[in-house]
Amino acid sequence: MAAQQALTPTVIRGVRWKYALAVLGGIMFVTLGVWIGAQGGVEAAVIGWVAVLVFGPMTVLGVGQVIRPAELTLHADRFELRAGFRQPTQVAWADVDEFFVWSHRGTRLVAWRCKSGREPKGGLAAMNRALGLDGGLPTGWPVKPERLLEVMEEWRRRAVSA
Repeated sequence: MAAQQALTPTVIRGVRWKYALAVLGGIMFVTLGVWIGAQGGVEAAVIGWVAVLVFGPMTVLGVGQVIRPAELTLHADRFELRAGFRQPTQVAWADVDEFFVWSHRGTRLVAWRCKSGREPKGGLAAMNRALGLDGGLPTGWPVKPERLLEVMEEWRRRAVSA
């Protein structure tokens, strides 16, 4: 029975209300940026535009997450991440060297490092490597990062020992 369960894909979905809170925060910062920019003066205009240019796109991406929350599917041989309207990311369990909780400025998420020679390629991959990881799951899951880490490690162990 346990072997059969290991082959059954498990789906974990992001929580919409967490993304909605981020959208509300983004709307507040964009509104504040517009208000500051309207106060007059070059400095106010620069601050206002920076706020709109930084938080505007983040808010739009957040709306995408509310419409289509992140979805993590755990398969016997790999995991697949669908987030927003981006192409799904698939990573074979055999390619992962380790999972860990990565934190930066109050954000905590489950990340992974790949085995040597199996690292992803491209610009985003190079940025991730500079941060000490090869990939990471977004925030907004129904469980804390430590629990999600345990689940990911359990699936990885089962896959590599099979």
